[in-house]
Amino acid sequence: MIGENGVKQAFTSSQAFLGLGFKFKNMIKLDLTDYTTGQLITTSQAPHPEGSLILDKTTVYLVLGGKKLPFSSSEVFKSFNFSFAHLVPANSFDSTLQIGEQF
Repeated sequence: MIGENGVKQAFTSSQAFLGLGFKFKNMIKLDLTDYTTGQLITTSQAPHPEGSLILDKTTVYLVLGGKKLPFSSSEVFKSFNFSFAHLVPANSFDSTLQIGEQF
């Protein structure tokens, strides 16, 4: 996962990756050599990590800066070149994240 300020976070297990709703088929290949290393993602029993695109009921959020930032419309979402195929369902831990400013 790539979070705020280009910080990379690695998953320590496929259980954590899959448990958070991510799919291996949606992964993209990038050279992350020059990215700063952040915290490891060790569990699915936590809010989604930085850089996640989550769907909570009918609202799409980007997790950044420890907050979930809502998109005001599908047009705004698409303007970032994001794909709805990369959304993961919100989990109960995501409710602990503050809602930030809308895109």
